[in-house]
Amino acid sequence: MTGPWPALPGGRRSSLDEPLLDLRLVRNLYGDEPRVSFAETTPDAAPAPFRLLCPAGWALGADTLDRLVEHAESEGYGLLSVVLDERENGVTAARLERTAAFARAALVAGDDRDDPVHEMFGSLWVGGEEFGFTPADRSQPVAGDTARWRAEAARWQREAKRLENEVSGLRREARE
Repeated sequence: MTGPWPALPGGRRSSLDEPLLDLRLVRNLYGDEPRVSFAETTPDAAPAPFRLLCPAGWALGADTLDRLVEHAESEGYGLLSVVLDERENGVTAARLERTAAFARAALVAGDDRDDPVHEMFGSLWVGGEEFGFTPADRSQPVAGDTARWRAEAARWQREAKRLENEVSGLRREARE
């Protein structure tokens, strides 16, 4: 996974005050997973059968990656290009690259490997919505909003205090 991992401060921190909360949650979630490594830049060759390149600002659904890989596997495609947004100034797209296809294309091509991959393995453009891509601002956040969590914590503290007072009153009543 690529990202600004060195920017994460070390040590324990309060989640509610973490400025890089999404980054910290991803690091904590996959930190002990041996199949995941963290890098600042994208390597030329991925040590996996597929590599997904997704531009910032887009979120994947729960089964998006699984469905993309299944589609590429079933047809043997070397490249799936996913149209995320299309405007006058161009197309925003994600890419699912078959590592073996791009490694083979590197033997016969220079920097532009898309054409050889298309000729040898095939490529396809698909729509992002049909595979579950959504703009990040419309996706359901995993961590939630800090202010909302603080308000929720304060509400539960008030509820706990109310219940403590109720228990104290019932104990006094039972003694009498």
